[in-house]
Amino acid sequence: MSRLRLGVVLVVAGTAGHQIDGIRRALGDGAYGRIPAHLTLVPPVNVNEADLPSVLDVVRVAGAGSRRLRLELGPVTTFWPDTPVLYLAVGGDLDGLHRLRDSVFTGPLARPLTWPFVPHVTLAEDRTPEELPLLVELLRGFHAEVTVERVHILRERDHRRWEPFADVSLASPAVIGRGGLELELQTSGQLDPEAAEFLAEAWDAHRTSCYGQLPAVEPFAVVARREHSVVGAATGERDDELRLERLVVDAAATGQGVGSHLLSRVEALGRDRSCRRAVLVCRRPTASWYADRGWSVVHDLPTWAHGTDFVRMAKAL
Repeated sequence: MSRLRLGVVLVVAGTAGHQIDGIRRALGDGAYGRIPAHLTLVPPVNVNEADLPSVLDVVRVAGAGSRRLRLELGPVTTFWPDTPVLYLAVGGDLDGLHRLRDSVFTGPLARPLTWPFVPHVTLAEDRTPEELPLLVELLRGFHAEVTVERVHILRERDHRRWEPFADVSLASPAVIGRGGLELELQTSGQLDPEAAEFLAEAWDAHRTSCYGQLPAVEPFAVVARREHSVVGAATGERDDELRLERLVVDAAATGQGVGSHLLSRVEALGRDRSCRRAVLVCRRPTASWYADRGWSVVHDLPTWAHGTDFVRMAKAL
């Protein structure tokens, strides 16, 4: 039976997360780039894949019984002489934090611990004893206040890279139809594996019932490099039509034809797949750039996003 290596954490997002990652990068933290800035609730634990529904239930119940946590990060301190780890101490709603940690540290997520639970955000590991007091003094002014709205389950991938696997809001779900056909509505940042499997199967069945057998949806990505550095990229998907979702060129490379080459390659991908047309949505001022390359406005999308006018464009392939 296959096993998953999981951890349960509070991800530090937003400005504070960027600031902490900047410090981690400057300190040469070996985990920088492999795991986001976070506060660990459940350290890495191996879980049988068959137990995944139980894991999700544990975290969902814990999230529903919790609330948003207002936490204070800082000052910088260390676990020395136990371990040479530099970290941010955590204050604020510690009662709520400990209740949440106790709620998730159960069932298939429970595991023996070498050290008692101390809320912290790691900045760097394996620093020398001589460095630690110097770094504590250097960073003693850092302090951040954060509001944590979700608890994340991370999964270890290749090369010890940890990625969000599922997340649960720290709030009670909305319950509709109590006493009858009760329905529970829970909001998260991404579909958990169970919900993702359901949606994939149900959506395929819906598409087939509506339209018959359709070509498989195939994602694509085109990357432009100059002297081994990325200067532009385009992504999207294609089935019987090609949908361009993003096309971005590095500011330093604008006006050098990078975007035109990316767009031409994207269109060629559509023709290779016998797509009938290519479509995209862009801001109104950008439409002229695509129009110069043979695209036409299909319809206007006034104040479509962030109060900005967009248009939908297409090009026959």
